[in-house]
Amino acid sequence: MSHEAQFRRTFEAALRRRVSLLAYMASMMRSGVPDEYLLVDGRSYWLELKAIVDWPKGLDANVLTHRFTGPQMAFMRRVDAGGERGLGVVGFGDPWACVAVRVHNLGADGTLTRRQIERHRVLPLDTWFADRFLNLITRS
Repeated sequence: MSHEAQFRRTFEAALRRRVSLLAYMASMMRSGVPDEYLLVDGRSYWLELKAIVDWPKGLDANVLTHRFTGPQMAFMRRVDAGGERGLGVVGFGDPWACVAVRVHNLGADGTLTRRQIERHRVLPLDTWFADRFLNLITRS
């Protein structure tokens, strides 16, 4: 199982009991549609999940093996423009932790650096993850 699949399963398990709808969108078969659709208190969140495999040495080097694609970034921008929220959720570590990143905080080419990650709140996927994550995204 890939790192991203492991992260997705851990992420879903940490949230599923606390939300009314969390749907894995792999069946959409349309370029750019994010991995997860989340509905919280009547508000939609589209989440593109990524996992960091190896950390580069430099603070300004890209940390993503699989960058956010142009269609993924365009979809998140359209969602934001429509009044909802598109987010990149990037997982790393053992045990897992993650950051939620707005599309305008990603590099123009879909990259993310360690320096950019350090500007965001790191959330461990622990017992309190769901409360902290939902609080973070509903205030964004």
